[in-house]
Amino acid sequence: YRPGLRKLPGPFLASISDLDRIWSCAKGLQMQYHIALHRRYGPFVRVGPNHVMFSDASLIPRVYGIASKFWK
Repeated sequence: YRPGLRKLPGPFLASISDLDRIWSCAKGLQMQYHIALHRRYGPFVRVGPNHVMFSDASLIPRVYGIASKFWK
């Protein structure tokens, strides 16, 4: 669990478990699930206790930049 991720939007289950991602992958609905998450929560979404996903290329420096607090 990463404390800095607490502020990011996403489903509650994603903050405590990877079960929703495992379920969507097992059902073959992972792409549809990711699109739905981005439509609901925006371009920056928490998808697991230690995982984030983004759909906007302008967020790349925020995530992968030198001063980023995100663990890579």
